[in-house]
Formats: sequence, C-alpha cells, structure tokens
Amino acid sequence: MKPLLLPEEMRKADEAGVERFHLSWDLLMESAGRETAREIEKYCGTVKGKNFLVICGRGNNGGDGMCLARWLSLSGARVHLILLAEEAKWKGEAREQFLRAKALGIPWSDGRKNLPPEGKWDFLVDALFGTGLDRPVSAPEKNWIEWINRKSEEEGIPVISVDIPSGISAKTGEVLGVAVKAHLTITMQEWKLGLALYPGAQYAGEIRRVALGHPCL
Repeated sequence: MKPLLLPEEMRKADEAGVERFHLSWDLLMESAGRETAREIEKYCGTVKGKNFLVICGRGNNGGDGMCLARWLSLSGARVHLILLAEEAKWKGEAREQFLRAKALGIPWSDGRKNLPPEGKWDFLVDALFGTGLDRPVSAPEKNWIEWINRKSEEEGIPVISVDIPSGISAKTGEVLGVAVKAHLTITMQEWKLGLALYPGAQYAGEIRRVALGHPCL
C-alpha cells in the first residue's frame, strides 16, 4: 500500500532534513527538479529536440519548474518558461533557480499579462501550484489553468503536472475552483492524499513518484 502524506507532513519531513541532516532548501529543490526532469525523459523516451512550455507559479512549485526546465534543456529539449512573477519578486531558492535558468539562456515570458509565444508545443508542464494551495484559484493562474486545459483538449498536447495538478487540494482532492487536467503527475517522495481522493484522482492522470533520497521519510 502506498504511503499517503498530508502537505504539512511533507513540510515537517523537509524541515527535519534541513535541521537534523544539514540538507539545504536549495538542495531539496535541485533534487526535485532534476529527478522530475529524469522522469519526464523516461515518459517521453527522449526529450531531445522536443518543445516544452513550462508554466511556473510564484512559489516553490515554480522554482521546481525552473529547475526541471534547466535539466530538460541540458538534455537537448527546447524549453520556454512562462513566469507568473516579475524578476525582482523571485525570492530564496526559487530566485536561485531563476538565475540559473537565465544564465543558461533559457527563454522566458512574463505570464501575468502575455500569452505564450507562437509555437508548436509537444508538452505542457504545469508548475503553477504545489501542495500548499488551500484557497480558490484566481487570476492570473486561473487563466493559465484554463488555457492549459483548452490547449490540451483542442490540440492533444500531453500535460505534465509537478507534484500535484494545480488547483487540486493536496489534503482533500477538492477542485479549488479550477484545476489542471494532467496526463502525468510526477509527485515528490510520496503520494499526497489529494492524489488518491476524488475528484483529484481523476485530474492526476498517471502518477509517478520520484525518490529524492530524503532521510526523514
């Protein structure tokens, strides 16, 4: 039977790893992004030459998205980032990931007002919200979730969600107004309860777990 974690349980495990085992928050984010990118490569067969649009929210899930975008790029994928925070607003580990992606030359667009650049996307990656979401989704994230679902349905583009489909409560599986309909969800370390409960389970698609070598789980 798969372990099912609540968001606060995962957060406490992360905090214990930092305090007791001298991990850093940056290392945890780097591991999450790298392992997610590796799992995406397994899912795709190869990412080389394929076009990924990675849509990043304003928090740590967005940081994970920027990290995995860098690893996908290093594996030969063509990646474009959509960022829902202006450059000056990125903080902490997420800011470090932004600077690393920028230094690698990964193109990005401000998603607060602009539509994505013209192009044919092979995959859409949802890194808008993580497991901490506990309120109804509002603009601009709401607009992007609706765009992802519409684009996927109309053009048959596979959608990959990072940790949990954005808009799903990790505690209850509830749709918080609107949620991404993923084909694949790559969750960190252990399943979150909201992935096993309905209707969240119906939005997650195939669920794959990536191990991060966490000493507290």
